[in-house]
Amino acid sequence: MDVVHVITGGAGGMGLASARRLAATGVVLLADISQSALEVASATLKADGIDAETIVCDVSDEKDIAATVAAVGNSKLGALVHVAGLRLADSIADIFRVNVCGTRMLLDQFETLLQPGSVGICIGTLAAHTAQMIVPEIDALLQGGISDEALTALAATTEQAYPLSKRAVLKMVEQRAKRWGLMGARLLTLSPGLIATPRGLAIMDNPNIKGMLQAAAIERLGYPDEIATVVEFLASEGASYITGTDILVDGGMLAAMRSARKAG
Repeated sequence: MDVVHVITGGAGGMGLASARRLAATGVVLLADISQSALEVASATLKADGIDAETIVCDVSDEKDIAATVAAVGNSKLGALVHVAGLRLADSIADIFRVNVCGTRMLLDQFETLLQPGSVGICIGTLAAHTAQMIVPEIDALLQGGISDEALTALAATTEQAYPLSKRAVLKMVEQRAKRWGLMGARLLTLSPGLIATPRGLAIMDNPNIKGMLQAAAIERLGYPDEIATVVEFLASEGASYITGTDILVDGGMLAAMRSARKAG
């Protein structure tokens, strides 16, 4: 049986890098909201000798997700790598609609494809680990089943919405991991720090971001392939005992932030 790896946000930096890594163990299906970006990504992979399949998918659209599930067909789902998400948006509601509601719908529908050995890897963010600085009781609220409307109301700005939405994804994965385990599958999150993608580079003019980078144990941006290397491992049999947790890949940035708070 053919193995298919599905990558949402597959035309972006981390998605494309993950596709290169996973292509050795199965067919790669790139799902992205932009048809033109998918065409460029497909051509880029083709030049590297990788034939990827593509599908247009808005992860906040239930019908698009259903079509992506259908595209897997009778093949075995290998890895579902969920990279797609919103950081910069016009509204707080849009960020929660894509990052929280979209992730929930995606996991719901892909659960119908799970087989022993399947793995879901949802991309989180370093910022999810700072969400408690915005709302100290966020974990208790998420554990208690806060509604999407109430969760959205906690964010006063779009800058606050992003880490809160990603914290919700981390907790969502923790809560679902047992269900996936009963089907022989694994589910976890991977939280990158500052990565040299177009989105990451766009915020580098922010003095606070520059200060965070200088304080990190590794004083540079990470690269998409450094994230993809971890994705490749997490999707492999070598990671068969890793599930229900978050893997932080941030060059020691969170450790530096925590140390600075303790010293202060």
